[in-house]
Amino acid sequence: MDRATEQSLLTQIGGAMMAAFEDSSSTGWLYVEAIPGVMAPTLYEVTKSGLMDRFINDELSDLVRKLWYLPEPEKRWTELEIKIVDHAFDAQFRYEPDAERAFAQFGERREALLAQRFGDMPVTYLPPPDDAF
Repeated sequence: MDRATEQSLLTQIGGAMMAAFEDSSSTGWLYVEAIPGVMAPTLYEVTKSGLMDRFINDELSDLVRKLWYLPEPEKRWTELEIKIVDHAFDAQFRYEPDAERAFAQFGERREALLAQRFGDMPVTYLPPPDDAF
């Protein structure tokens, strides 16, 4: 895998995350689950009143997809977490070598991690912007 390209994509993803937030000084969390044929990114902005679910625009979605396709198929991650705090980000990749297990757990891990990372902080799910589709 090309580390320079990976680093560039992560930097671009961080910029796209910040652009999606109402407050440019916000803390944010991007969580992505991916298995062949399905990718589910979720972006949250941490605000004083709780978490705001932010719409994943085409730019951010495309950057995440490029990052997933960067390594060889057998080396692709199944989960990506990026947390931004004070304009610095931390990216963590997780790998599940058992495809059946990854498929069986798809969609469940996000809710568990959301509770683990943010406790009972309320989440507001906003409708997509008018120009989203």
